[in-house]
Amino acid sequence: MSDPKKAAGIRSVKIPATPQTVPALAPAAATTPLADELESPITEANWQGCCKLAFNLLHSNQIAEFKIDLQAGRVPQNIEPAMMTAALNLVTGMAEAGVHKWDWLPAPGAGDLADPAAWATRRLAERRAEQDAAAHLRRWDSKVARAFGQSQPGSGGTINPIHLQQPKHSLEEMGKRLAWVIAEHTKRGKFRREDLDHRSPHYISDANGGISNKQVVLLANLIVGRQEKRPYDQNFKIAMDWLRDRQAKQLELFRATDDDNAAQPEPDAVRSTQETGAND
Repeated sequence: MSDPKKAAGIRSVKIPATPQTVPALAPAAATTPLADELESPITEANWQGCCKLAFNLLHSNQIAEFKIDLQAGRVPQNIEPAMMTAALNLVTGMAEAGVHKWDWLPAPGAGDLADPAAWATRRLAERRAEQDAAAHLRRWDSKVARAFGQSQPGSGGTINPIHLQQPKHSLEEMGKRLAWVIAEHTKRGKFRREDLDHRSPHYISDANGGISNKQVVLLANLIVGRQEKRPYDQNFKIAMDWLRDRQAKQLELFRATDDDNAAQPEPDAVRSTQETGAND
């Protein structure tokens, strides 16, 4: 059989083989240290500790300062940067997501820490759904209990109206708590009495040194010296008027004490120290 290439007058040219250059494989992308190089294991205790710290930083307006130190590595060695970053994202997103404080569990997995912001967004959405479902169930339980004349679910007995309950804090302690809560909310913008409601995203719980709207009712009872049912507006006014009067008296006492100290001759030791400093 004739070769078709020869018949067509096409000459075969033999091209010498040249060694092929195999491109070097790009180095594998470095695994993010947030996911695979954790210095501390993700335990429930470690995670809850990070979240509690983040929560306290949030309510003391120290989040920004702490983030700077965290990125610069100026934090205690027992703080795992990856977990702390996730905790900060979770806690600072609670208010916008409408999520109340909880036990912070379950803890994230190592893979979740590769993108802590995205994980926190998902987790807060899940928590909000859990929170709403639990509140929905509690409302039905409460309606059923009232309809059948039963005690409220989980109460173990009949609950007295708020104005008949006994406060667990003294008048002095509740006054300090109310003043502190007002100061904390003022730092972030403005104090609103709605923030004393446990459903508010800015609510500061009793465990964290706060005071609730229910405790304001009990505070008003302590101030007037009797237990009686009043509109909440009246209870709030009683508490605020008392607090303003208390703070005014404290300020007056402080000024009087300060004036007395200024009128007294300086001790020789203090005068000597100041003169020495001036000569230096």
